Amino acid sequence: MATPSPEKKEKQTSKSGGCLGCLGLLAMGSLMYLLLVLVLAVPIVLIAWLVFGVDPVLAALGSFFGVMLLINLIDAAGNLLDLPKDFREMTAFVKTSKGQVYVRNLLIAAAVAVAGLILWKVIADEHAARPPVEPLSPAESVLADPAVRAELEAALALYEREGLSPEGRAALGEINAFASEHLRDHVIFYQEATPWVITADSPDLPAAFVAGAVRAILATGDLRTNSYAGTLEVLRVYRQQKREQPGLSIPELEAFELLDRKGKLRERLEKVDAREEARAAEAGSG
Repeated sequence: MATPSPEKKEKQTSKSGGCLGCLGLLAMGSLMYLLLVLVLAVPIVLIAWLVFGVDPVLAALGSFFGVMLLINLIDAAGNLLDLPKDFREMTAFVKTSKGQVYVRNLLIAAAVAVAGLILWKVIADEHAARPPVEPLSPAESVLADPAVRAELEAALALYEREGLSPEGRAALGEINAFASEHLRDHVIFYQEATPWVITADSPDLPAAFVAGAVRAILATGDLRTNSYAGTLEVLRVYRQQKREQPGLSIPELEAFELLDRKGKLRERLEKVDAREEARAAEAGSG
């Protein structure tokens, strides 16, 4: 088997080294081009997003492709002086190295423009199809504050642990004060759902209803009045009061306890809530 001569080996080495050098230059050039695009596009994205309120995805897409298009058009415009005055000489010009660079820049600019427009249209349509983001209500804004939630959850935990002891009553007062200030429209005593309010003379029972409803709001994020959750807390406190006062009896709560044992209390109170919410919505629209 013949071994290649030293001259041939040197040519092969030189050729492979030249290819690697070309690839390195190409990679370096591509990296510099990308960095230039990013340096120019990032400020545009920030201005469009923060100042003019443009969707950040669309702003980034438009800026990236817009800067690429502008760079290639400027590069192509720089070679305008080299273009032949006679259009018939254009064929010969495009065969030169300058002509090939000029054509390449124009083709890149056209490809970038077309790709950018297509992607912009696709993303714009996708964003337009999304449901609009509703602004947070005052109650939602308050409950979204981690510090507020933590304080309210701590008060609920203390009340559940201490019950109607002085510490528990103090926590119950904090919960009711919060609900009175921030959840007045979301913890409502519907007459049909809370008939015991008229006959019960204990302030602990209405306060317990509020605590149960607030606990449900924190657990589910649903700001609608939850009469069932509130009533369960009322029944829990009522049973404790009956242990302390053997002769205590509130007919409406006795009836609710019977419904709860039969598994019918939730359904009944949820229907009451739904009817009352429908009436309120109808009154509001009218």
